[in-house]
Amino acid sequence: MRAYAAYNGQDVEALLARVRDDVDWPDGEGSLHGKEEVRSYWTEQWTRTRTHDGPVGFNALDDGRTAVHISQVVRSLEGSVVSRGHFLHMHRIERDRRSTRAAPSSRACTATSRPG
Repeated sequence: MRAYAAYNGQDVEALLARVRDDVDWPDGEGSLHGKEEVRSYWTEQWTRTRTHDGPVGFNALDDGRTAVHISQVVRSLEGSVVSRGHFLHMHRIERDRRSTRAAPSSRACTATSRPG
């Protein structure tokens, strides 16, 4: 939950403290490698939108990953809703939840809607 609080608060340092140095984070069809690429991605993203990811459920999977069910709201910088959706984040969490590897992670859209 601390990682989502850091993300929602746009606290990149607290967020990066929760991932491994060799993080492999999905980004569309590709992926970001290492903390600096992830830092650049989030920092740039936050110049365009304000995203709130609210975890609504967690499931421990047999392969060691954790599935986190997310309710997401994306807002413009002015505060209007750009999109809402429900997503599934897959994380591999190691050593006292201090490291999240996104290599086996994905953001799978289960439902989205865009107003008007």
